[in-house]
Amino acid sequence: MNTNDTNTEVLEAEAVETAEAAPAAAETATEAPESTEEAAAPEVPEGTEEAAAPAAPSEKPRMAFGKKILIYCAAWLVLIGAACSVMWNIMEQYEAAQPWYTVEEYLHTSTQSAFYSALLSAYPDTQNIYEPVYEIAGDLSAKYGGSLTYTKLIREYTYEAPVYLLQSGDTKLLKLTLTGGEETGFLGLRGYRVKAVELVASDLFDLRSYGLVFPTGAEVRVNGKALSEDTIAAESSFTAFGSGKFTACMLENFFERPTVKVVYDGVELTASDSDDFIFDYPENELRTVTITVPANAIVRIDSKRVSDRFLTENSATDPDRFGAVIELCTYTVPTVSGDGIVTVTLDGVRLQSVESDNAWTALPDTVSCTVIAPKDAVLYANGNAVDASLITDEDTVWVSAFEGVRNYPAAVTYTLTDLYTLPELTATLGDAALTLTEDGENTVFVCEADETLKETYTKQAIDFMNAYLYYTTQGYSNTRANLNAVKAHVANPSPLYTNLERSYIGYYYIAPQKMTVESMTVDNFIPYGKSAFTCDLSYKITLKNWVGETTEENTMRIAFAKSGRNFAPVNMLLVEE
Repeated sequence: MNTNDTNTEVLEAEAVETAEAAPAAAETATEAPESTEEAAAPEVPEGTEEAAAPAAPSEKPRMAFGKKILIYCAAWLVLIGAACSVMWNIMEQYEAAQPWYTVEEYLHTSTQSAFYSALLSAYPDTQNIYEPVYEIAGDLSAKYGGSLTYTKLIREYTYEAPVYLLQSGDTKLLKLTLTGGEETGFLGLRGYRVKAVELVASDLFDLRSYGLVFPTGAEVRVNGKALSEDTIAAESSFTAFGSGKFTACMLENFFERPTVKVVYDGVELTASDSDDFIFDYPENELRTVTITVPANAIVRIDSKRVSDRFLTENSATDPDRFGAVIELCTYTVPTVSGDGIVTVTLDGVRLQSVESDNAWTALPDTVSCTVIAPKDAVLYANGNAVDASLITDEDTVWVSAFEGVRNYPAAVTYTLTDLYTLPELTATLGDAALTLTEDGENTVFVCEADETLKETYTKQAIDFMNAYLYYTTQGYSNTRANLNAVKAHVANPSPLYTNLERSYIGYYYIAPQKMTVESMTVDNFIPYGKSAFTCDLSYKITLKNWVGETTEENTMRIAFAKSGRNFAPVNMLLVEE
């Protein structure tokens, strides 16, 4: 078989089929626009038909790959969306488990009503029928409870019990305490709930009271409500004084200033310009009185006591030259009609009241005192040196123990007058501070006790006292000898020496007693300059006679004065307990 012939036949057959198909393509091409025809059927060189024909089947794999890419991307988008949803849910559960979340939820839902309830709980009843407490609480909660902020109370805050402060601007309102709640969500987080709400705005509920005075018999309405008889009858610190033409009472516990309407004889009255409500009809019937008195004084006008409701000023004054301060206060009373006589008492003592143009003054009585001090000493009253012009005696017997003593130790006397209170007194002599003591009715400054005098003259004082006690207890047994033994210790002349001589007859007729000295001590050696001193001698003796046994205890103040080079007793006084 000739293979070339066979191939020729096949090619011829294919050529015929191609030729037959060509006219049909041509016809189709002629129906399109010319430009489209040129683009769709470009001229193909001969010999290329066989290479161009197999290219059409390659478009199917490209479409399959694109579909796979779309499916892959869609799957990832679904996974990412699910993950975001889960994360969003987790974040919401986490936020809901935080304390601040509970606080914000509370602010959005319950704050105003809670503030209202807290106000009612803190002030359950103000006893004010003209402005009930629920109205006040409503006004406050509307004003402050709408827009609040919160902050942690660091000192009280814990993880188990967070504490927050709720406030409106700078006004602190509530303290919020949280506690752990129940587990929520698939994560099992434990949130918080409100445990306690505490009102901290106690000063916000600032209630005020007002005095009301009106002509007796007038029609009075407060905030549109008729004035209650109970209000008029209640004991009041706001009083009308004088003629009785006016009625006074207190309007108590108002959050806002009330509206008061008073009608008298068909005429609506106008209140005077005052914080209180004072309706004066006819005009100028009421007058204002000011009263200045000591702070603790009791003031009355026509027997009615003036209460502290009328107290307008507390002040201090300096009434004397030593800076002593007396506390004064002033009452201003605008509700006085008629004469209005003022009386003032202090510690039960009525003070002298002086009136001038509706201004009354009552001051306490003044006091005075005398002070004896050494001539060269400096006297101080309330820390201020006392002027020498107040010395009223420059040659005073220092203490009564030296009365009648020749060449007595002299001092000076200061007389301090017109004092509202006795000043605090001190004195110095050179660099030494003097000691304040009392000698009868006199205030006396003396030197401090001297230990050298004590060591030197204790025995002399005891020897003198032993001789004196023996003389006074032995009576007619050797009376003169016993007296001479005492006089041997005493300076002559002196008041003590004279008194001993005069006592002889008195003891001469007394029966003797057996004396036993139980104890004898000497102390408190006080020098008076360089020429005199005193000491206190205490003794205890037992006396036994035909009646029985007795005990005698006394303290004697012995005055010593210089006699030659030494000191000797010149006087003796009993020291009273």
